Amino acid sequence: MKYDPKNELSDEQLKKLSEDDFFAYLDAKAAYLKGNTIPLDEYHIKRFTAITNEGKITNNDIILMVPRHNWTNNIFYPAYNKDDSGIFDKQFFVYNETNRGVYKVLESGSGNSVVLPSIISTATFKTSDGYVWKYMYTVGTTELTKFSSNNYIPITPNSYITAAAVAGTIDTIKVENGGTGWAAFNTGTLQNVVNASSVTISSNSSTNTNFYTNSAIYLKSGLGSSQYRTIIGHDGPSRRIVLNDALDLKTNIVLTGITGTFSVNDIVTQNLVALSITSQSGYLQPGDSITQSNTGATATIITSNSSLLRVKPLNDAGFELDLAIDAGRGTTLGNSTVTTSTSSNTVTAAANALFTTFYSTGDYIKVGNYFHRVTAVANNTSLTVAGPFGAAYAANSHYKVKSAATVASITDISAQGVIEFADVNSSILTYDSSTGTFDLGEILTQTSTSTNGIVS
Repeated sequence: MKYDPKNELSDEQLKKLSEDDFFAYLDAKAAYLKGNTIPLDEYHIKRFTAITNEGKITNNDIILMVPRHNWTNNIFYPAYNKDDSGIFDKQFFVYNETNRGVYKVLESGSGNSVVLPSIISTATFKTSDGYVWKYMYTVGTTELTKFSSNNYIPITPNSYITAAAVAGTIDTIKVENGGTGWAAFNTGTLQNVVNASSVTISSNSSTNTNFYTNSAIYLKSGLGSSQYRTIIGHDGPSRRIVLNDALDLKTNIVLTGITGTFSVNDIVTQNLVALSITSQSGYLQPGDSITQSNTGATATIITSNSSLLRVKPLNDAGFELDLAIDAGRGTTLGNSTVTTSTSSNTVTAAANALFTTFYSTGDYIKVGNYFHRVTAVANNTSLTVAGPFGAAYAANSHYKVKSAATVASITDISAQGVIEFADVNSSILTYDSSTGTFDLGEILTQTSTSTNGIVS
């Protein structure tokens, strides 16, 4: 579009302008525009000789903006108050320059703010300086670069926060007059979640049984916040209460070594195997790599006690019942050679053997690549084991295994949960609808993708 020599747009040019077209002009004579208005019904746009630039504004060039209040240490920030007619002239929200998050003040502390709000969650949270905050959104990097200034930042709504918003939710209550004569109820932190319908309340709560029965409990902040239930039972000494309806339990899990990106509403799983063991010789502990005789199955021990191992399989061989496992702590060489059979449980030694002093019932003997539990020692040259060896050996060396056990039962176990929140680096997940328990140090996988991370 060209300018008309008379410094006005011609009628023909004006006809070409759509009602939805907007143009931006840079004009040195801004003082004139502030003091004069050109009636729109004249359909004339004056052009000043000082106009230096113009451009058509598209939808991509328009965004809602709010004042930029960078969080500053040791400043008092007032809480949002819808009844305050001057609230929009106050700094009731702040911008975190580190994570680009915008946070609204729900409750001011007793003094100035000294803790930078940084948690990204649908729940409200309280910092140690007494301020209660609500995460609103994170300013996108593209929008920040294109639109932000020293005085304003763009609004880029967080769809996850928007979807989690509940109309009519009350996050904070301002008590103008508390009255007198009320029974003293309790505010504190849950000590323990017994199950979804029973929790242990704070240690400073009443020890009088049923003191809180028929009252309500509200979870104000943290995981599972904004839930309330009616208390239908209260045991004073243990401070345990029973709720009328089960809570929606939420759990945070921290990951390292992440590959890919975790997504909200996807399922995450962790698959392990539980091995019940008997006839343990020596010791087995977390971190040991175990190998099973005959099958060749291998795994790493995650947790252990005298009767149960939780292990992560390292191959697809699969464990079998009544076969021995070796914890890999080495062996002690016997003083003779032995002969074994694939059809017999008897191990026969050369004439110089000392079976009666070298082995005891419950020890494990290894010949070749196989090892079994000793069930009886007949004499210096003959003993019986729990099962036949996987190969026939003649005049072979034999060894006593230092740490071993026998598999008595096998259970495939898995932990599973639905992701409700994932931070920007996928290093923190909030999940619910869980089954089982996630183990530290083990890989957690998103079932719909190859995304995984190590539980830390």
